[in-house]
Amino acid sequence: MELDSPAMRGWLRLVHLVVDELELGDGLLTSPLAAESLQQSLVLGLLAAQPNDSALEPVGSGQLVPSLAVRATRELIEAHPEHPWTLGELAGHAGCSPRTLQVAFRRERGTSPMGELRRVRMARAHADLLAGDPLTTRVSDVAARWGFFHLGRFAAAHRAAYGMTPSQAVAR
Repeated sequence: MELDSPAMRGWLRLVHLVVDELELGDGLLTSPLAAESLQQSLVLGLLAAQPNDSALEPVGSGQLVPSLAVRATRELIEAHPEHPWTLGELAGHAGCSPRTLQVAFRRERGTSPMGELRRVRMARAHADLLAGDPLTTRVSDVAARWGFFHLGRFAAAHRAAYGMTPSQAVAR
């Protein structure tokens, strides 16, 4: 961390304030609301002061930073793509409203959270098809395992994403 950067110097001033309040013992930190606010300010300030490749923009009424919500949602989807996620569940895990999550995904990823889930599931299905035994692997079983129940749409989406049909992927 570059402690001489303006952002880090500001964050360190905030840290010193919190330390001073802790030493007083009867200052701002005796109020749970003030303590929670200072805690959030410390965490978000540290994140904002770090070099990164995403814009840190707060959105209305105290919502979390969208890029953090997008990152958390993507990690959740990658870790558990087999789960039958809903937009509401994903937003709840990300700590924001469904609409905020949709807007952030559209701005940062050019897709929706559910579109990201479909992309990850398609990638997993493709990997299973490539790894499958051509004699025993059924495309319908792989598609269903990853939540694709309309085989025609699955085949079209697979071909659009990978330039081959699911059957061609199994035959490789």
